[in-house]
Amino acid sequence: MKNKKLLVFVLITLVLIFCSCGNETTKPNVTDSTGKTDTATSDSTENTQETENSEDIVKEFFDTFSEKNPQYRILDYAENTDESSYLLLAAVAQDTSDGNSSTIFTVSKYGNGKVTLASDSKAIYRHEDGISVDGNIIKFSLDVYLTDSTDDEQISAPEIHDYELTVTHDLTAGVPNINYKNKETVRES
Repeated sequence: MKNKKLLVFVLITLVLIFCSCGNETTKPNVTDSTGKTDTATSDSTENTQETENSEDIVKEFFDTFSEKNPQYRILDYAENTDESSYLLLAAVAQDTSDGNSSTIFTVSKYGNGKVTLASDSKAIYRHEDGISVDGNIIKFSLDVYLTDSTDDEQISAPEIHDYELTVTHDLTAGVPNINYKNKETVRES
């Protein structure tokens, strides 16, 4: 009787351990050339099958975007020109609550991610410069308005910030972890 109770306990423990292993989510890392970290989130478990059709992954992203991200509106997007890359698409979105358009959504064969750059400033996507995705590199530009932190008043004309965001996936932990590395250049406006 004692052995049966022990066996049942061990089996239940093992089932609970195995069930919890697949539900792990990790936060992606975002670092820029100065070492500053902006905000990022990841939905790495969404597209875990690399063999899943890329067109279906992209279609699902657009079909469910408004439902999953009600405070954002897509302004522009670019599909990857490198068909062999795991990164399928990048989209620039506007946060409808504050008007900033400095959030990039990434869609890959391993999951979707979101990164917000210039998060401590008013930042507006530059349509005239566009967005491009080639391999694992996303390029886009923002008009960044510096503000006085005490009263949120604009204190300067916008600076043009060019971003080169490198997206990598770490698959060693069993759950894809999306990492972002940012190279930021400021040009005269």
